Amino acid sequence: MPASVGNLSKHLKTLGLANNRVSGPIPPGIGNLVALQRLRLQSNRLSGAIPEAIGNLRNLSGLWLQDNKLAGPLPSSIGNLTQLLVVDLSSNRLNGSIPRTLANLQLLTSLNLSGNALAGPVPSEIFSLPSLSLALDLSGNQLDGPLPSDVSSLVN
Repeated sequence: MPASVGNLSKHLKTLGLANNRVSGPIPPGIGNLVALQRLRLQSNRLSGAIPEAIGNLRNLSGLWLQDNKLAGPLPSSIGNLTQLLVVDLSSNRLNGSIPRTLANLQLLTSLNLSGNALAGPVPSEIFSLPSLSLALDLSGNQLDGPLPSDVSSLVN
């Protein structure tokens, strides 16, 4: 993916490159696309870390990065994306812990982090998301410890 992707129109609402052979890292310049509402980069050959600059996309309602080769930790800046409804980061090589900043995503209805190498406990903050009602998939990781008792808060 060329670094120049960050030079696209600042009014762009959707960037869809799904189901191709796009390779390389997601350039930090992606954070310049501040009007972006949907980022569809799933099923490609993207590698490297998800850039911290993704947290600049505050209008994002959908983030689909599944089925790539993304590695490294989830950036804590993902918690800045308070308009997110859907996040699918499944089937990558993400590691580290699940950031507690996901608790900021109060509109989130679906979260799929399955098929990665995420480790550590499941943060209880995830279970405080009032709108999480369609999916929560954390399977196929290296999570450990007991499920927080807050899991009963997921009444939807």
